[in-house]
Amino acid sequence: MIQPNELRIGNNIFNGVIVAVNEDHFIFNDGYSNWSSKRFNSEVLAPIPITPEILERLGFVQNQTHKRYWHIEKFRYNTTKMLLDIDTGHRNGEGIGWMCVKIQYLHQLQNLFYALTNKELTFKTN
Repeated sequence: MIQPNELRIGNNIFNGVIVAVNEDHFIFNDGYSNWSSKRFNSEVLAPIPITPEILERLGFVQNQTHKRYWHIEKFRYNTTKMLLDIDTGHRNGEGIGWMCVKIQYLHQLQNLFYALTNKELTFKTN
């Protein structure tokens, strides 16, 4: 189960969007009603794994030369290693200016993107 302290309002989980976060539970909306995480067992409340389809729906663009890389702004996601590379813009003789973070789930990617850019990474529904 996703822990409430991992979530922000607006995060996407399995088939809903987080609308409230409390210390011991969260509330999500499935498009019809609001639901409390207290009403479900932990196996039901699973995070959404990052896939190429998810990245595309977030606005990432696939690199045509290296298909495992997906880009948006200064971020590059490697679908093989599940790593998000962030271009720090820092260039010196000791490195190339990238920071890597292991990201496996949509809500983690949304949270990190927001923390670093102060912009929402919007999940486009069909």
